[in-house]
Amino acid sequence: VANVVTRVLTQVKQHGLRPSIPETMPKPLKALMEECWMENPARRPAAREVLERLVNMHQEWSEETERDNRGAQNLLAHMLPPKVASLLKRGLRVDPESFDPVTIFFSEIVGFNEIVAVSPPEKVVLLLSSLYSMFDQLVTKHGIFKVETI
Repeated sequence: VANVVTRVLTQVKQHGLRPSIPETMPKPLKALMEECWMENPARRPAAREVLERLVNMHQEWSEETERDNRGAQNLLAHMLPPKVASLLKRGLRVDPESFDPVTIFFSEIVGFNEIVAVSPPEKVVLLLSSLYSMFDQLVTKHGIFKVETI
């Protein structure tokens, strides 16, 4: 076994043999791998540092995945009725339903481009916030499901 290890190390050293790194490899992981391959052992990270960096990368990626999941869940909750969203989250089948009384409401703020052109951004945000808050109150009051697009 020691003979095989010595031969492999000699090949790596003489010919710079390294595994290929996929294009999709995250940059921090690629950088860590390359640091571990440094010819000068003094420039390589210690095992403890490698472990700490891997743990940190894992935490960052886990947090990013969690944020993405929350975003997807929020989008799902805003685009679908709560019953349907709940079933989909649990991986259950959603049976089709029909509803007789359906209203589709389209709205436009007449002169919105002109309002935006002459108003400070804070005022535009306040106008939109007030308008949508009124719609939200009506939706809640009447138990309406809304799909919102801009």
